[in-house]
Amino acid sequence: MKEWIFKLDDFLKVATPRNILSHAGKISHKVALDKARSEYQKYQEQLKNNQLSLVERHFFQTTHEIKQMKR
Repeated sequence: MKEWIFKLDDFLKVATPRNILSHAGKISHKVALDKARSEYQKYQEQLKNNQLSLVERHFFQTTHEIKQMKR
């Protein structure tokens, strides 16, 4: 299993210029969940107020069109 970890790390080092996390990180699970919930609430408010970005509107429009084609 360790060999696969090293192979994956080598692949990621080539595929991206970012550093590879080699530890569990510094943010607790609770803090991460709180942040995710907070961001999701903001997103829900944007949906209610029709304040989506152009990319989001295009995504929803395209997925709607695809669903219509499948019917």
